Amino acid sequence: MQYVGSRIYIKDNHSLTNLNGLERITNLEAIILSNNHSLNDLSGISNLTSVTEGITILGNDSLKDLTAFQNITTVEYLTIDLNNLLTSLKGLENITSIGNLLHIYDNANLSSLNGIENLNQN
Repeated sequence: MQYVGSRIYIKDNHSLTNLNGLERITNLEAIILSNNHSLNDLSGISNLTSVTEGITILGNDSLKDLTAFQNITTVEYLTIDLNNLLTSLKGLENITSIGNLLHIYDNANLSSLNGIENLNQN
């Protein structure tokens, strides 16, 4: 798959463990990963270089890291909520600009905000 349009929504797939099959996707307007309780491997989207609108990572109970987003430098919004096993924001270090909204909420094991330290004030 090379083209999926402008947005990817992956939601409520309780047995989904990885995003393999999306490796050829490099540009999106938005990606929403929501309530995929077994999702623990995002490496299938590690070739993303541009997400022009935003990234939402919500309620993925088995997700431990965000390193698949290491090639993203700017987004309009970044929402990271209710990911119980997420321990760090490592992988977001190259994001230097968030245009509108940064929302990090109720990630039970997130112990620091290291990973977003390169954000600049607009």
